This record gives sequence, structure tokens and C-alpha cells, in this order.
Amino acid sequence: LHRPNPPIPSGLTQLQAVTQHVAAIAAAEGIERLPSIWLPPLPGEIFLDQARPAEGWDGATWRPPEQWLAPVVGIEDDPQAREQRPLRLPFGKEGHALLYCAPGYGKTTFVQTLVTSLALTYSPADVNLYLLDFGGRLLRLFEPLPHVGAVISADEPERLTRLLRYLKGEMERRRDLFARARVPSLAAYRAAGNT
Repeated sequence: LHRPNPPIPSGLTQLQAVTQHVAAIAAAEGIERLPSIWLPPLPGEIFLDQARPAEGWDGATWRPPEQWLAPVVGIEDDPQAREQRPLRLPFGKEGHALLYCAPGYGKTTFVQTLVTSLALTYSPADVNLYLLDFGGRLLRLFEPLPHVGAVISADEPERLTRLLRYLKGEMERRRDLFARARVPSLAAYRAAGNT
């Protein structure tokens, strides 16, 4: 049976038109659609409460997080494993992260998400934050958090100098603690039963 090729509706790509045509023929023939090998695409906008598992502060108590010092900052898509899961930054395991991009591409949103996730997931006894805000002063909104020691702007050189002096002293104190405990890192120090 020969069916004439239908014209491509305006506004559709050739691939979209072919896909619609094949779907219409399959429906007419009663052919069931096979499950997709791909998960649905991630949404264009993801809110932190959609990505974070039920851990950390629940409004009354602290629930232990799944991983130590690995805040959730989004959702990652792993097509090979057919899995979409929380995207964590493994600071407790790997130590550092670097973020750079041009203005207007979401650096401040990322930092706000990271700080919020850290504050919701870990108690102030575990996480202390000192925020350097050399941009639009949008990080000041975090000052009331018990986790935040200070938010310092570019026009506060004396506060910045005091913070750097404090951080240098803290690094030396920790270096001495690690040496006495004979461990190379904070993760190893904690694994040895220290807090």
C-alpha cells in the first residue's frame, strides 16, 4: 500500500515532521511505543529544594548528610547509567573547586546556591564561611546565618587584612594539629576520630 508523503507543516524541522509522521503511522497500525533509552531532559530551571535530598536542617533538627562536606548544587544527568541525581561538590574528599566565566553567566547565582546548600546541609559547628563579595554586594543577604563569620566587600581593606591574618593563623593551627595527629588532611583527621 502506497501512502503519499504528507507536506511538512510550517514551523517544523524535517526531523520533527518525520517523527510526527512515523508516530501517526505507528498509532494507526496499533504499534506500541518502546520505552525511551533517554531520560527526559533536565528542566531549564532547577530549584535547590528539588535537587537536595532530605538531609541537614529540617526546621527542628540536623539530619546527618549522605556525604561529609559535599553540598548539592544542582542535578547531574548521567545518560550512560540512565540516572539523574543530585550534583554534589566533593569538598570533603577533593578539597577545592574553581568557577570562572564571563559576567552574566550565573557565577553569583552559583555562589548563592552553594552557600545556601552548605548552610542547610551542615551545622555551624561543621561549616564556617567567610565571604568576599567584590561584585554587587549580593552576598550580604547571608550575614545573618550562624555559619557566616563575615561578608567583606572590596571597599573594606582593613577587614580583608584582618580576615587574611586570621585565616593564615588558622592554617598554621591546623597544620600543627595534623602533624600531632600524623595525618595529611582534614578528611584523614576526621577519619582518625578527631573533630
